[in-house]
Amino acid sequence: MRTAFWRGEIATAAVLVLSYVGGVVGYLLDAPILIVVSALLLAAAMLYLIRMLYRLQERTGDLDEQALRMQEAVAVVRLLENELRHQGLHDSLTGLPNRTLLDDRLEHALRGSVRASGAVAVLVCDLDGFKNVNDSLGHRAGDGLLAVVAKRICSVVRTGDTVARMGGDEFTIVMADVVDPQVALNVAQRVLSAVRRPIHIGDDPIAASVSVGLTLGDAGKSAETLLSEADAAMYAAKSRGKDCVVSFQEPMRTAIVRRMNLRNSFDESLHGSEFYLQYQPHMSLIDGRLEGFEALVRWRHPEHGDIEPNEFIPLAEETGFIIPLGRWILETACLAGAAWRRPAGGGLTMSVNVSARQLQNVHFVDDLQAALSYSGLPPAELILEATESLLMVDAPDTTRTMERMKDLGVRIAIDDFGTGYSSLGYLRQFPVDLIKIDKSFVDPLDEPSPDAGALVSAILRLAQQLHMDTIAEGIETERQLQALVRLGYTSGQGNYLCRPLNQDAAAALVRQHFSQPPPVRT
Repeated sequence: MRTAFWRGEIATAAVLVLSYVGGVVGYLLDAPILIVVSALLLAAAMLYLIRMLYRLQERTGDLDEQALRMQEAVAVVRLLENELRHQGLHDSLTGLPNRTLLDDRLEHALRGSVRASGAVAVLVCDLDGFKNVNDSLGHRAGDGLLAVVAKRICSVVRTGDTVARMGGDEFTIVMADVVDPQVALNVAQRVLSAVRRPIHIGDDPIAASVSVGLTLGDAGKSAETLLSEADAAMYAAKSRGKDCVVSFQEPMRTAIVRRMNLRNSFDESLHGSEFYLQYQPHMSLIDGRLEGFEALVRWRHPEHGDIEPNEFIPLAEETGFIIPLGRWILETACLAGAAWRRPAGGGLTMSVNVSARQLQNVHFVDDLQAALSYSGLPPAELILEATESLLMVDAPDTTRTMERMKDLGVRIAIDDFGTGYSSLGYLRQFPVDLIKIDKSFVDPLDEPSPDAGALVSAILRLAQQLHMDTIAEGIETERQLQALVRLGYTSGQGNYLCRPLNQDAAAALVRQHFSQPPPVRT
């Protein structure tokens, strides 16, 4: 385009020169006129040249401005690329590396261990009870806690170690060139101490702790293997009481496979009738009268045998399987309770435990109503038991769900009272009918100490002031039974009174109990 322009300008100048020469030759002008004409033509040529130079300068300035704008645009694009790359590799809340970047650094550390003499340590750190913080104080407080914990963990690791947030309340530390395993243990202990220090989020003091799983390896192990080993060790720390560090041991690998197998077996086990219910009676402590049953879910796995509820219930909660399992428990228990109404003449209660995931499910009340309608069990004879910490889950929604449950006519109990985080405020906030006293408060009643029953007595007075009934759980001895009676308790359950029964044995107990007068306790 520029070449064409210059070609046009040169052609114009040539025409002017040729016209001048033609004029001189063709018309034989005299010298004065020729001088004047030449001067005019020269002036015109000079003006034309000046004009061209000016235009050239303008075009050069435009090109410089365009080049500057292009440089600025490239700089902005690079900034955006760097920001996107950073966001893709870092956690937005804490700014720590995420799982993707951690995997890369862990692989790099393992490759480096071939040349170095040290091993690679992986520490998985999971906050204890973090869900209760979110549920009671809100997600903003939970995010604030995570940010503080992230900074504290970073402050106690070695320079060059990687601290990453894996999601939720889990952090992972990668330590390269670990010659002495005690170095990694020392870091783990510093993490425990740092997290234990009081944390204030706004006006709310939060007592936090963390469970740490630790493993070491070299290039002979993959990054995935090290992470799974550290994760298994972390779960072992949880099972040992939390707020501690556990190093991976080879038998824990079996636990990893077992957890995976159990999770994968849920649906098939429910459809295959591997889950079943047992029923533990609760009775009058005054005259031994049978008052009702609590439905307890059990799992007999075809490969692993009997699985304890404290093992499979948390897994069911994690996976969401608790929703269909809970629905089945509710339906089965209601059918059993309805079947025992005739020999009992009515009045026996059936207690069923409900989880946080169930209460949060928008279809729970519909499932409850369907179970009552299908079984024919009167709503007043059904007791739904919820733990204290469960009541703190999204309190407004929980209250509305419980009010809908109450509208159906069912009763609501707080299970394991005294072991959670509730307060008088929570007891007043929710439509609770009954408090079940946890076994940990009943056990000390075997002791001769006069203070052994102080807490149990205080809980009973609290329930009476709030117009709530009480049931003492975990009664194992005659001494405990007599102490509860002296303190004023009238209802209880436990292996001393009667162990959990299968459905046939429970039905036989109902028939036997109501065919003859119950024994009177002295």
